Amino acid sequence: MAGHGLGATEGLLTSVQPFFYESLYLHNHLLQVMDEAGLLGLAAFLAFILGTAVLLVRQLRKARTPLAAMLLACLVMMNLHGLMEISFSVQMFQCAAFFLLLLPTVCYGTYTEGRKRRAAGIVVLVVSDLWLVISVALLGGSLLAQKEYRELDAAGMTTGSFIETLERLDRMDAYNDQSYKVNLMGNALQAGGISNEGTAARCARELRETGEFDSCYYVAAYYYLPLGQLENFFDVLQEGLLQERSNSEAWNSAMNLCIQAFSQIDPAEADTFAEGVRGIGEAMDRANAYLLVPVALTEENAALLNCARTDLLDGEGMYAAISQVLSQAGNPS
Repeated sequence: MAGHGLGATEGLLTSVQPFFYESLYLHNHLLQVMDEAGLLGLAAFLAFILGTAVLLVRQLRKARTPLAAMLLACLVMMNLHGLMEISFSVQMFQCAAFFLLLLPTVCYGTYTEGRKRRAAGIVVLVVSDLWLVISVALLGGSLLAQKEYRELDAAGMTTGSFIETLERLDRMDAYNDQSYKVNLMGNALQAGGISNEGTAARCARELRETGEFDSCYYVAAYYYLPLGQLENFFDVLQEGLLQERSNSEAWNSAMNLCIQAFSQIDPAEADTFAEGVRGIGEAMDRANAYLLVPVALTEENAALLNCARTDLLDGEGMYAAISQVLSQAGNPS
């Protein structure tokens, strides 16, 4: 009824089935609204669109003003296009589209009379203008941050100034801040110190909370692995894989990272490592139970999983067995 939440279409599409044409959106905004906001959200969205259309048609019956005709044409065009394209998912389009959808309410609404009507119209106009200004400001900040990041010369900066710059860019970009957070997390952790370690922990937490595979992968590789926190390392990998359950490349990327992690652990940690690999294997088995196209591991990753599932080995014996398997697969530990 309430949907999976905003951004769920992008975040959960490949958790169901793989698609030969990969897209972040469904190319049908009604279906996307229903997926993210549920039946309740779809009903509210349709009420907004249909209510606007009723206002415009009613106005055209009274007097065929050019403004009403143009707004109705825009309404029809936007919604027909939204049935086949991603227009309502484009940030700049949203700013213009919802502003145009509010205009009929301001111009032709009849819910009040006299001064109250004028006051309500002014309030709606001010709020819509404010929303438009904030949207443009956020989008402008995102574009400026991305431009500065592309032109950033890290070699000519001290570690402290580089970290401060990344923190500023992270605050500026409200839409695409993953690159800044990942870079900031790794550099702050490497720089050390109470303040930098706190910054790294904050970035790791915020990236992990997104549930996105790439973000969770980076947290595992550049935060938990350097800290030697194997349990958190495997936990965050499994959290990210929920988003990409149908994507074999994601599972193999996670297993490849596990192979890299094995080269950095002590023999005493072999049992924890094997348990983490088995956990990934169990998650893969659960996914394969309902996927039409089962997840397929590469030969070396399958060999690692089979070795970790060997019940007769533990401790140094498990470490030696995994080392041998990886050595035979061309990945000497």
